[in-house]
Amino acid sequence: MALVLHSGAGNKNAFKALIAAEYSGIKVELTKDFEMGVSNKTPEFLKMNPLGKVPVLETPDGPVFESNAIARYVARLKDDNPLFGSSRIEQAHVEQWMDFAATEVDPGVAWYLYPSQRWLRHQQKRKHQSQSQRILLTCCHQARWSLMTGRGYTQTQRLTSGRLPSKVSGTCTTQRATLCGSVTTSTMMRTPSPL
Repeated sequence: MALVLHSGAGNKNAFKALIAAEYSGIKVELTKDFEMGVSNKTPEFLKMNPLGKVPVLETPDGPVFESNAIARYVARLKDDNPLFGSSRIEQAHVEQWMDFAATEVDPGVAWYLYPSQRWLRHQQKRKHQSQSQRILLTCCHQARWSLMTGRGYTQTQRLTSGRLPSKVSGTCTTQRATLCGSVTTSTMMRTPSPL
């Protein structure tokens, strides 16, 4: 049985095992179509790691979870692997820096990284909203022009904001399409108010 790493392709903790395997010349297969929140909730996965955390390395001898333990296991599969150190002090230094990265670097990076990911998602959402608002404003301006010139206007987006000037007259035809495919058409007539 080959070594199978259960994790998504972009998981930073999975990279520890994959890098150790690459340097050690050990073949580790990454599971295909792994979906976080789905694949790690199956009974088969929970049998390997009851906490449902990733990554998990499936081995002929049984599963190994926790990324540092997986990286150590992979590095020790090759006899006299210089990656894990050739003396006890070198092995201790390797362990020391792995633990330092897990307890000091990872939490610090996460403290900066996760708020930055939320900020970027928020910016993308705002960008999408501003594009929708520009489309809506364009429709409003076209409807106003249509009303001022007295020509009909057909649009595919709903007008939800913007007041028409009181001195404008004309007609505006609006079509609204819903997700289920139905189309609603309405016509608005506007006459100028007396001065």
